[in-house]
Order: sequence, then C-alpha cells, then structure tokens
Amino acid sequence: MVQCPWSHNARRPVQFGLVCCTIVAATPGSATCLSDAIPASSRKLVGLVDSYPLGMWVNDWPAGHAVAEMMAIIIQEVMGYEVEMKGPGAGTVNGFFALAGCRKPMDSQDPDCDGVTRTLVHMNVEGWTEGYTPTWQMIQDKYPSMAPRNLGNAGYFGDARAHISTPVQEMAYNAEGLSLDFYRELNASWNDVKRYFADLDSVDKSRLRFCNGTLLMDPVEMGIYAEMTGDLDGVVFEGAGGSVVAKCWQNHFWYAPACRQSPSRCWPFITGGSGWQVGDFMQKATAFNFAAAVTVAKNWDNYVSLPTDHASIFYWWVPDTTFLRMKPQAVTFPAYDRIAWERGDKKTGSKQMSIDIHVSQDLAALAPSVQQLLAASSLTIKDVNDVMLDTLDSGITYRDAVCRWLNAKTERWRKWLPDKTLCVAGFGLYDISADVFVQSRSGDTANIECRVCPSGHFSDRLQDDKGDKGMTFICQPCPAGRFQASAGMVSCDPCPKGEYQGSHGSQACLRCDLETYQDVEGQAECKQCPAGTSTLGLGSISQTDCGCEADSINVPGDNSTASTSNVTVASIFQCQPCGEGLRCPFSSAVENLIRGQSTLGPKFTPEIQEGYVSDPAEPTKIFKCQPAANCPGGKPGTCSGGLQGKLCSRCSAGEAWIDGACTACETVHFVGWCIFGTAVLGGSLASYFVVNLPGSRTASPLQLVLLTFGLVIYAVQTVALFGMMSVTWPSIFTSTSGSLQFAVLDLSRSTLTCLTGWGDTERFMMFAMVFPVLALWVLLAWAISHYFPIKRWPSWVLTYTFNTIGVFCQAGFASICAIAFQPMMCYAHPNGMHSVLKYPGTFCGDDQHAVMLAFGAVLCFLAFGFLVVCSVAAWKIPKWSMAQERQKVQAFRFLTGKFRLDIWWFGVLLLFRGLGFSLVIVIFTDLQRAEITSAFAILLVYTIFAALYLPWKARSINVADLALNALLLLLVTQSTQ
Repeated sequence: MVQCPWSHNARRPVQFGLVCCTIVAATPGSATCLSDAIPASSRKLVGLVDSYPLGMWVNDWPAGHAVAEMMAIIIQEVMGYEVEMKGPGAGTVNGFFALAGCRKPMDSQDPDCDGVTRTLVHMNVEGWTEGYTPTWQMIQDKYPSMAPRNLGNAGYFGDARAHISTPVQEMAYNAEGLSLDFYRELNASWNDVKRYFADLDSVDKSRLRFCNGTLLMDPVEMGIYAEMTGDLDGVVFEGAGGSVVAKCWQNHFWYAPACRQSPSRCWPFITGGSGWQVGDFMQKATAFNFAAAVTVAKNWDNYVSLPTDHASIFYWWVPDTTFLRMKPQAVTFPAYDRIAWERGDKKTGSKQMSIDIHVSQDLAALAPSVQQLLAASSLTIKDVNDVMLDTLDSGITYRDAVCRWLNAKTERWRKWLPDKTLCVAGFGLYDISADVFVQSRSGDTANIECRVCPSGHFSDRLQDDKGDKGMTFICQPCPAGRFQASAGMVSCDPCPKGEYQGSHGSQACLRCDLETYQDVEGQAECKQCPAGTSTLGLGSISQTDCGCEADSINVPGDNSTASTSNVTVASIFQCQPCGEGLRCPFSSAVENLIRGQSTLGPKFTPEIQEGYVSDPAEPTKIFKCQPAANCPGGKPGTCSGGLQGKLCSRCSAGEAWIDGACTACETVHFVGWCIFGTAVLGGSLASYFVVNLPGSRTASPLQLVLLTFGLVIYAVQTVALFGMMSVTWPSIFTSTSGSLQFAVLDLSRSTLTCLTGWGDTERFMMFAMVFPVLALWVLLAWAISHYFPIKRWPSWVLTYTFNTIGVFCQAGFASICAIAFQPMMCYAHPNGMHSVLKYPGTFCGDDQHAVMLAFGAVLCFLAFGFLVVCSVAAWKIPKWSMAQERQKVQAFRFLTGKFRLDIWWFGVLLLFRGLGFSLVIVIFTDLQRAEITSAFAILLVYTIFAALYLPWKARSINVADLALNALLLLLVTQSTQ
C-alpha cells in the first residue's frame, strides 16, 4: 500500500490549524462569493422531523479544505441550502465515521457508532477510499442502515512517488535533452546525471536522520528488498537469526549498486517521516541502475526545505502544497503491476489512488439535487493545484482562492448544476409558490423544484419533452387498495391480506371488520362472510377464518366433499343451532366436534356437554343420558367406565356395573344372587308368622320396631322416587338417591345383570313380576299347607295369607306403581326422540317399548285393583267390625293395624301418596318445574293430614313421620327447578 503522510497525522499544525479556523469561521456568515448568490436568510434547511443544515466534512489537508470550500459555496449560494462545515479530520477514516453518524469520528479505534439513527454530516468531497478499503467495508457490513455511499471519482487521482523539480529538469534538458522524469534516463550505464544533482557532501548531515532511526533498519522491509533484488552487498545480516537490515554509509545514506564503489557519483533521494517509500525506491534504484543515495530528513521542516536547498529526487504526494511552487514532475516507472506488488516486488510504479466523493446514506432523500451536483462535479488535478497555488502565491484563504476560481470558471462548474425539475426517484415536482405537488412541468417552472414524496404517495416516472433527458418524477397518491407508510418511495405497497383501504393517498390500510375477510392483497374493501358466520377478530385473511357464531355449528352439506372449484359458500357453511347438550363456541364445526380439537385451540373446540352423548356417525343428534354421570361429554360416543350403546346405558355381555365401571362377572356374583333370591323367598314365608301376631290398641315393642322399619321403607322409597325425577338435585342427594334405587327394584346398576343380561325388556319383565311372583309364592305355600298338611305344623289360614300378601303389597306399593309406570315415563332428547326414563336404551314407540307397555299395563291393573280393594275395605271395615266379620277384618289388618282405631283409613292415604309420586314422574317427565311442584304438594297434603290426625299408634312414630316429611319438604326446595 502506498504510504501517505496524512495517514500518519504528519502535519504542520500551525499552518493547517489557522486555515481550518479561518474556513470554519468564514463560511456561514461571510459575504457571498457569487454575484447572484442566494442570501443566507433564504437558504433551506433539511430534515423530515426537525430542521438542520447540510454537513460538509473537511479533511485537514490543503486539497481537502479547498475542494470542501468549493462545493460548499456552490451548494449554499447557487442551490440555496445551508451548509455547516464539520471537522476537520486528520485522516480519511474520520470522514467515513462522520458520515455514518458515529458519535466520536475522530477516534478511529472506538468511534461509537452503535445505535445511531441520524447523521449531521452528509458530504465528504476528498476521500481516499482505496487506502482504507477494509475500514470502509467494515462500516458497510456492520452499519448497513447508516453506512455512507461512494459517488465515485471526483475527477482526479492522488499519487505518491518520486518527484524531480522543474529547475533540475530544465537544466538537464537544456544541456543534454534529458527530462529526467522517465526511469530509463536515470540509468547510470547510459547517462551520468550526477552533474545535475547536489553532492552528498554538500548536504548538512545534521538535517538527516541516522540510519538506525529509519526503515532502513526494518528487518521486514529490508528482507523484502534483499529477496526481490538479490543485492546482498547492500544489506547486513545481524544476530543469530540472521535479521536483514540495510547497509549504512556515513550513518545517513544507503548507496545503490550503481555508485556503491564510487560514492561521489551518487545523487540524493530524499524522503521524510521514518522513511516513506524507502523500500520501494531502493528496489527501483537497484533494478534500473540508479546512482542514488537514499536518505531520510530529520523532521518535517527539513523534509520541506532539503529538496529546495539541494537538487535531488524526493518523495512527494499530490494533491498537496508542500512542493507545489517547485512544479515537480513525477518520475515515470513501468505501469503498476498489482500481482507483483502483492508479493513484495515494487519495481513497477505505484498505483494512483482515486479521490472519491462520499455522501451519507440519507442525502438522496434530504437533498437529491445536492447529490446530483456532487455526482456530476469533475475537477482535474490542475484545478485543485491552481486553487492551492493561489493561496500560496497570494497569501489568501482557501475560500477566497476558491471564490476566484468559481468566478473565473463559471461555464465550467455550472454544467454540474442539476435541472431543478429533474427529480430523481423518490421525489416529485413541487410548486413552492402554491405549496402543492404538481403533475407536470409545463408552463413557468421558476417556482418548481423537487421534494420528497410524502407518505401516502409514491414517486412516478413522468416522460415529457422538457429538460435534458425528457424524464422526471412526480408524486402520485396511492390508489385504493394500496398504501405507503414511508416518504420518498417509488411505489405503494398493496394492502396485505386481511386489510383494505378504500381511500386514495393512504399511509396505512385498515383491518377487516368482524364478519368480513380479505384473501387477496391490494383490495379496496373486504369480503363478507357467509350468512350466519362471523370472524374471531379483526383482520381475517381467508374465508376459512369465518366461522359459525357461538351456539351454532357448521354442518357442511352433501357438496362439501366436492373439489374446491365447485364448492359453493352454502356447502362450506351451513350453520345450525346447537341446542341443548352441545356447547358450541365460535367457529364450531362438525369435524372439530368429532376430532375433539380445533385449530383455534381448546377454548374454541365444540363438545358434548356432561350428561349428554351422540353417535359419531350423527354427531349433532344429541341424546340426554340417564343418569347424567354415564356420559362425561366431550367427543361424540364418549361413555363413562366402559359403557356402550347410543345412550351409554349398558355394559358388554358378561359384565356388570361395579364401582363406576363395567367389570367382568365372577362366580361369586351368580352364587350371591342365588342365595339372595332364596333368602327372599324364605323370608316371605317367615313373615307370615310375624305379621299375623295378635294385635293391640297400643304398639308393643315388636310392633314399634316393625313400625319404625316400615317408616324407614316409606322414606327410602320416597327418596328413591325423587331420584327418578328429571330435576337437578344437589350432588350429595344425587349420589344418595342413586344408592337407594333398590327400594323401587331398580337393580340395573348391580351385579344382577350377570344373571339377567343387559336387555331392557328382559330386565323390566323380571322386575315387573317380582311382586306378583312373591304373592303367588305365598299362596302356593298356603295351598301346600292346606292340601298337604304336616302334623307338626298347622295349616295356614287363608285370611292370614291374604294379610301377609297385603303387607308386601302395601310396603312395596310405591315400588309397584313406579315399576308399572316405568314404560310410560318417557323423557325427551334434544334431538326430538324419546327414551324410557329408567331404560334410556329403549326408545319410546319401538317394538321393545310395546312389550314393556304391555307388561306395565298388567302390573298397573293389579296395582289399581289392589288400591280399589283396599279403599273398599277401608270403607267397609267399620261395618265388618260391627257385624263381627272378623275374618274380613283380619284379612285387611295390614291396612289398619299400624294406626289408631279411629284413624283406621290412613293406610289408604299412604297408598295414594305412593301412587301420586309415580304419577307425577309419568305425567311431568320433561316438565321439571311441574314435577317438583306436584311432588311438593303431595308431601305437603300428606304432612298436613299427618299433623292433624296423628294416625300412628305410637306417639314417637307420629313425631318421626312428621320430622321425616318436614325434611323431605326441605329437600324438595333444594332442587334447581
């Protein structure tokens, strides 16, 4: 890489510091340079939010000051923008960081660029990009949104190489016709040019650096020299490692091979710093046979004065003012060879460096005409030298020198000015007098300029016959269905799916309302969801976002399986009310109900409610379960504990319902029920001897026990009957009544199904025949004892036998009525079908139901017959007693024996109470409020009669009866209906 003095901050601080202060102080408030300059009061600021001047970065070297002043004057006085000079910066990289908005651009190690969103420096017109390519690329990669832009070459190139002064050239040319600025003319084998240069002895050695303080002692640099030239006599190998350094003569010089044997033939090559380009020149001197003696000036002042005091070839760079008055000419070497230089071979000429114009990333948006000016500007190295030389010769400031040049070269620089109406992309024609964007540049364009297109608009190309190229840009409002949130854009963005915009010139789109959606970009309005459907929220992007409203479910029609192109809206959405037993949140659909999940999440998954069920084949055909615990809800077909059937009413064959689950039957279950049946039959025979003991006016202890037991049976039957109602009870009562269903011979949830199976008709017929079979069994026992007497056992008396049967029928009358009426107790399902309340697997009206009705009708006939007989008997018992017809009275002792003699008829009231509860369940099966009201009325009437008459023989039984009925009345009030 070419070494440049400004990269090492090698400066004459007094001279450059004064120049910098003069420029910065003079620019904003000084007198104008051009005769037609725009006054400072009329100059524009920039900025989309707040306003500020354009920032011009000044590089702290002569050409940097001169070119910055030139462009600042044009931008301020011709284009009308306020410019603020920034810096100055000692190195090119400082300008890089300043344009990127870094907070500390002078600190190359830590410029603090993170998080910056705006810069106040917008231009740097003298940038040596190639010398600092890694830094430039680092900024582009690390800060892409703020990285500066390179507009390209400014029209001239920088160079750093060996130069020869014009006076020395003229002397050689006049004497021998040698120009000495071509490397071959310096070859000692062909020309002895020593006579045109100073003697080494004439150079004051105190003005030179000692060799050991220069790059002549750099092992790396000198090792490359030795490798590239093979000149081992010009170097010295030092130390055990064989480090290579240059051989030094007189402590200050290195002699080239061409004059090494005769130093008096050597002419001086003078450089500065620690040896700028010393290794490069040594390779060229050896390769091209120069009789050169390389030396390094002691300091800056000596570097500046030695080439003036002594005819020599010296290192210099352009553009620069240091030796400008000497009008030096660069020595020409073979063309730059990049490959050779990369491997260390520097015998070819050094590469010229492009002097570039850098701008901030946002300059094109803030002041596009300024960027156009900078891109069009083109200076030559002579232009820059002329300005710098004027400052030297006239002793004036750079601003004054630039002003002279601008006034003298008007035609030259005015070609750089952009057409005010030639807008670039992102801008549009604007009439400043009318304060409005215009659509053409016809007519007077004096007040027309380019301004950035605001948000809601876009920059559109306009082709006309005006201007240099017949093309500019105008700002157009975004059409309906499109928007633009940012300023300075060349197009409007289409509204995304789920949004719309019906107005022109919009900065944003609106989200589709509820019940609408939009599945196409760039639309002016949203599409309406099908009838009966809505959307979950705003901004829906597809018709599939439409869904049935809450409490309805989508049941696609027959065409829903057709190809997408043939599916109509009606076939995609057919919303029907969900009704009882089905929970339908928004966007419910049959397929989600069957799967038990929704793409919207659990909250939006339809489900069967607890106590209801449906068949997966007909998922919306809801059945109500009895009992409700059989059906946990959720997906269609879900049953508790392994239950099966449409209504989860049965277990598999060979299973029984045990502890809330279907369990395989075992031998113990069969044996147990056989023993139980035997015990019931035996107990019924033994009861003959208990219930026919002699009676008394007051209750004996045994009778008191039997009365208490009977009272408990009545209470249990009542609670069991309440459990058969369709009303909703507290959970504790539901579980209690469920466990007492045996009192009304509801043994379907017991292991009895191990014997009977799960057929509804078979089970009902079995329960319906329990009391008739029991009565026949007792009659059979009487017949056997009467016709086949045993000596030790007396024959049974027919009246006692009838009394025994009466005891069973009276005690179980409520159960008999409940069983007889069970086929008539039909409750409605949400789908319109009806099931038998106690046998929900049997639907009312089907064949099984007809069989059950027939058996129920027979049992009803028997029950009503028993009630009629009891009622007639109660009516005639007083007459029978008066007529001493004791056998008849004894036959109906079961009806009167528990009550006071004056309230003998109260047993009939008990029968009517049991019948009333059963009729309530039959008549009001689906009318829960009427059901519970009627039950309450029956209880209340009975309790009033019991309180008025105190019918029981024992006072304690009367109190217990009233207390039990009071509790039952309180219980009824706890139902939810």
